[in-house]
Amino acid sequence: MSETRIEKYKDYRASILTDDTPVIDNANNSPSHHSSVTTSTLPMDEVIQALDNGSKEEIFLRKNRRKKIISYSVIIGLVILVIVAFVVFGIILFK
Repeated sequence: MSETRIEKYKDYRASILTDDTPVIDNANNSPSHHSSVTTSTLPMDEVIQALDNGSKEEIFLRKNRRKKIISYSVIIGLVILVIVAFVVFGIILFK
């Protein structure tokens, strides 16, 4: 039997509430806003590091794709060269 969404994420929510994550209070204290609204934030170093890792991964994927394209092109070129060689050899042989 499948779990409901509430049951599935119950432990996750509890861990978020008990972790020592930095919390920023709502800066807008006007009466129209609820003053107990909080958000958890990530350290700036983590965000920058994640962006750097993403760009390194993107560069790796581009290089890998380029290598595949070059290797497939070389293989296709060699196959075409062998076929042309057979055709020319056959023409010369049966002339």
